[in-house]
Amino acid sequence: MDKWDLVYTKEYEAQELKAGDMDPEFNFKVNTDFHIVSRMSQHKYIDLISNKAVLKRPNSRKTQVWFFDKDTKTIKSRSSTSYSLQITGSGGNNQKHMHITTTNSRWW
Repeated sequence: MDKWDLVYTKEYEAQELKAGDMDPEFNFKVNTDFHIVSRMSQHKYIDLISNKAVLKRPNSRKTQVWFFDKDTKTIKSRSSTSYSLQITGSGGNNQKHMHITTTNSRWW
């Protein structure tokens, strides 16, 4: 299984993504608002409360609005852009706990 792609300098075209453009590597629209909705029966939203990710009923607060930041390659809260979602252990080894952390551009 390949873990790396080689891109030769002559073939590389720097792609400046703008708000609304789809990032081909992460499959998120850049700087475009979205909600993260649970598949459980009540379809609750992930909400940012006291810098913690919690499930809440849908409301109109910015604490339930998220966006993909192309510069840090993280999912940030629209209400507090200094915080990003993080999955413990990158979701591997049965460590699938999600929490909020200060954005540091280290998504892996």
